[in-house]
Amino acid sequence: MKSITVCCILIAGLCLCACLPVSAAGDGTVDLSKFMITLDPPAGTAGSGAAVASVNDNYPISVEQAKNNIRVFTGDLDMDPVLSSTGTMPVGNYYRFTGNDSYSYYLVNQNSGLVEFALMAENMPSTGTFSLSRDEAYAKGTDFARAHFENFDAKTWKIVTEQQLNISWYRMNGTEEEYLTVPTYLFALRGEQDHVLTPDTMTILVSAVDGKVLLYGGIDRLLLVDLKPTVTMSGAVQEAEKHFGGKVTQSSASLSVVTRTMNVQSLAWMVTLHGTEYDYEYEQTFAIDAVTGDYLTGQLWPDYYSYFLYYGY
Repeated sequence: MKSITVCCILIAGLCLCACLPVSAAGDGTVDLSKFMITLDPPAGTAGSGAAVASVNDNYPISVEQAKNNIRVFTGDLDMDPVLSSTGTMPVGNYYRFTGNDSYSYYLVNQNSGLVEFALMAENMPSTGTFSLSRDEAYAKGTDFARAHFENFDAKTWKIVTEQQLNISWYRMNGTEEEYLTVPTYLFALRGEQDHVLTPDTMTILVSAVDGKVLLYGGIDRLLLVDLKPTVTMSGAVQEAEKHFGGKVTQSSASLSVVTRTMNVQSLAWMVTLHGTEYDYEYEQTFAIDAVTGDYLTGQLWPDYYSYFLYYGY
């Protein structure tokens, strides 16, 4: 989770190579390339074998079908996406394609064929003029989401974070590279049911210049677990404190359905502990199984993919 004051120290065992966190440049801007997602290699494969396996079309959705779905997603039927790799996240196996721009990428779910993540650098505006309000940008972003996420209006969404970010960008002006800063709005939404956050997510980075969407992430999953915890909040906090290195000064917790490897869902208390150690203030978030009381480690969607749902750590 994102730290409001200092930082968010992720739970021990989180595989950092699964993501590339967004970081601010020295002048307070964020480079667009920092929103890249790095997939884990497919289980049982290593090195170049992962790419070779996907070329053989051993999945329900072939590479050519995935390419066509990207063309439909972008509305550019002349686009020639290039398969760059395959890999996994807790919510599925993916083809990764690059687009017309070297920064652009598209992650296509190998089972459903849906484009579930996209960074569309081609939508970067040519100027940095701030034109849209927050509400106007949100309307533009949700219109895009509605057009690409079939059940968008059937979900109950909760905005878990929103920020105005200045995105840095380099473009070619003739033969010269030109630096540009573009104002954007980042909106991250979570599905909510019975006051519990679900695995469903919608992330949109919208240009405040013209309302075009630069970053999209839409996950729609069936809910496979009961939403009633058997472990109390206080019990979850006590378990989390066993794994906290400092002196706890404040705690908070909320319920979330997390997804582990191979789409295994668990109802969890997401416990955030604030504390001090050697006069240093920090916070740490723990996932405690709300049924068994176990401390959950490893990659958990979406709470430990905070680089995508939240700006920074």
